[in-house]
Amino acid sequence: MTDHLTLVEVLAIHADQIENYGGSEGVRDPGLLEATLFRPQTGYYADLIEQAAAKEGVTVSEDQVQTAITRDIEENGGQAKFDAWLQSNNWTYDEYKVRQRSMMISSQMFEKITGNVPTEAEQVRASHILVNDEAQARDLLAQLQGGADFADLAREHSLDPSTKDKGGDLGFFPRSTLVVPEVENVAFALSVGQISDVIHSPMGYHIVQVVERVQEKPLTEESWQALKESTFRRWVLELWQAADVEVLIQL
Repeated sequence: MTDHLTLVEVLAIHADQIENYGGSEGVRDPGLLEATLFRPQTGYYADLIEQAAAKEGVTVSEDQVQTAITRDIEENGGQAKFDAWLQSNNWTYDEYKVRQRSMMISSQMFEKITGNVPTEAEQVRASHILVNDEAQARDLLAQLQGGADFADLAREHSLDPSTKDKGGDLGFFPRSTLVVPEVENVAFALSVGQISDVIHSPMGYHIVQVVERVQEKPLTEESWQALKESTFRRWVLELWQAADVEVLIQL
């Protein structure tokens, strides 16, 4: 989320997320449903972000908005293609302009709020098995307690497409980056080598094993971005919780 990402690109990303949702990439996925619903450049969230930005002195000038729109048009095939894109999305130019300005303010606030996110953090490396049925999860847990190999059972039974073929390996991750907080919370509570009880989440039933733990490990670019995004989401939700919102419905 930078000022070099055009509004056309942002909306294309969201469109892909809507189209592809239903085949989740698993626990390490950035969360397609949340990303689709959580759009800080539109709706009530945008209003809250802009109010917070004004208090912080963060502004976007008319010239900056126009420059960004001109760049969008040039980088996405020219005026005719841009006009066709607006029409296909049932947008007017003025609506696009409002969203462009909102996105630019959101981008500036994103950088401001996440500017102190560290590049190193405590991380664990964990594996998990995901199944739909609690009884099956209990049976697999009993096999693990009896000495069965975790990776072998994950390859055979796990429903997480992003980790199944890797024996359930989630890799290293810091706090506040997994899609499923139930798995993350348990992983950070376990000792190295320990296997969890059965964990229920909206995705199903999990079993987690912690493989390694490092107190200060450099974050990968993916994990760092995920941590920044979760920090920004948390900030916006705090704005929402503190706001006095009045919704008017015309009957």
